[in-house]
Amino acid sequence: RKRKKAPPAADDSGQVTYLDCPECHHRNQFLLENVLQGVSCVNCGHSFISAPMVDGAAAAAPADMTPAAVMKRTRLSTPVMAALVVIILLFAAAGSYYYVQHSRTAAVEEQHTRFVQIGERFFQAGDYAEALANYQAALALMPDDAVQDKIRQCQDLLLEAEQQKAAEELYQLTALDRADSLFEAGDFRAARDAYQALLQNAPEDSYLSERLAEIAGRLAAPPTAQPKQPKQPAATPKAERLVAHSTDDIQAMIDRAAPNSTIQFSEGIYKLSQPLTIRKSLRLLGAGPNHTLIISDIPEVMIRVNTGVKFSAAGIGFEYEGRDWADVLVVNDATVQFSRCAFKGAVYDPGAHQGGSGILFNGSSGGVVSESFFSGNQFAIYSKDKSKPVIQNSELRSNHTGIRISGEARPTVKQNHIYDNSSNGIAIFDAAQPKVLENRIRLNRANGLYFSTADFSGTIIKNEILDNKDLGVLLADQSRPTLEENIIRGNGLGGLQYKDQSRGILRNNQIQGNKYGGIKVINAAAPTLTKNTIRSNQGDGIEIMDKAHPTVNGNEIVQNSGDGISLLLIEPGGLLTNNTCTGNRGYGISILKPAQPSMV
Repeated sequence: RKRKKAPPAADDSGQVTYLDCPECHHRNQFLLENVLQGVSCVNCGHSFISAPMVDGAAAAAPADMTPAAVMKRTRLSTPVMAALVVIILLFAAAGSYYYVQHSRTAAVEEQHTRFVQIGERFFQAGDYAEALANYQAALALMPDDAVQDKIRQCQDLLLEAEQQKAAEELYQLTALDRADSLFEAGDFRAARDAYQALLQNAPEDSYLSERLAEIAGRLAAPPTAQPKQPKQPAATPKAERLVAHSTDDIQAMIDRAAPNSTIQFSEGIYKLSQPLTIRKSLRLLGAGPNHTLIISDIPEVMIRVNTGVKFSAAGIGFEYEGRDWADVLVVNDATVQFSRCAFKGAVYDPGAHQGGSGILFNGSSGGVVSESFFSGNQFAIYSKDKSKPVIQNSELRSNHTGIRISGEARPTVKQNHIYDNSSNGIAIFDAAQPKVLENRIRLNRANGLYFSTADFSGTIIKNEILDNKDLGVLLADQSRPTLEENIIRGNGLGGLQYKDQSRGILRNNQIQGNKYGGIKVINAAAPTLTKNTIRSNQGDGIEIMDKAHPTVNGNEIVQNSGDGISLLLIEPGGLLTNNTCTGNRGYGISILKPAQPSMV
């Protein structure tokens, strides 16, 4: 049989493949491109493919010589097979990737457009906080200059609203002070006008409504002219000055005294055999709290001041020595004045929640406590209900809590030294709205100030809140006080913490040298932090976590051992504007990806 000319031997110029001859079993080596054109065995001349491909069409082949049969009978090398498989897979993967990416891009664009549309609706409705949240969500999906401009507009409008709100709250507090002063001075018509103006801005404030009702009652019954009567001798005894000794029955002496009398107590210890009740206006004078001492071991109450009485004491120590629960002095809808007195030893019943107060102000009690000393009580002073005492220039040391304020009380706490108490320096609850001014609050074994109130404010101005074991200030629930020009330094668990839904304004304070950071804002808290100096704290200057959304504006945050501002939010939130973060050991501003705050 005539042999066909063998193709040239394979060289390195192309892909080599091997074909075993089915006739003589010789292994042939060919270039792949020659195999596709038709080749024969170099040993016996056996044709592997009957004819080459001509003009794009293949000649008909016997059933056992089709390409499939040839591939079945031939053995391509492993690298060739692997290459073919890889090429096929790459093409398939590329197609799939293109399809998925195209679909994903379309979905992202659709979601971006939806967020922008929702944001526009909220913006047009004036709900800039919701608009901002939707614009931020849109910008997180894809860059958009128009959306960025909308975010800046929302931020500017929200900041303007916060500043306006702060100004209104300060105006309300100032106007309320003026209205109360007019009322106390007896200028009821002017007080009525002032309270009515305040009520328009705070229609839910029961204090204003009750004041107006009281004024209406007083103005409704003007005094009527009385016919002149001949002068008669005084029906009541004249006020007098009495002297008490340690052997006297104090209750009997008080009962015998004419209203408005003064009882002078000599030096000594006066032990009560029963609770002392003050039923008339009196003044008690002693030789000093360490020289004139009134003591008792009778439970529940040591001294009670009844409704409507004006009672004052100076230079006397009041001390409870019993083991059962008792308050040292209870003021029931009366007006009192204490100067250079001491109140010690009140015992609290935690099960019944009774007793424990050095002075307890009930109802609408008021008055002034000054230059006095409190120790060894559960609560040095407890202002509750609608009481409004002024507590000033006094020392509150080694009690459980320095001052407790609850109900709708509005006390003024001014220029006191509140220190070394086993819990909080001042604790504020419910709808109380105190004024805490120029106090030194330090070395308490819990927090300097603790707020756990409803949606009511208080004013905390120019205090030194130093070296407390826990936080300088802890704000919980819906508290929203204004803190201005305070020094908050050296506290063990941080300067301030806002938690729950607390808010309020923190402005022009110095927050420095605290352990575990300067300010922490967690949960859903939303305070406004503006123009504060936050320096040299051990930890972050400001740490914002969870779902908090504070406004942080114009603060100087320097030389803290952590980040200047750290955002560890689980959803977009927070507005940061015009802050200076320098010299911190961590980042100037650290942002966990979900946070996405608005920054200007």
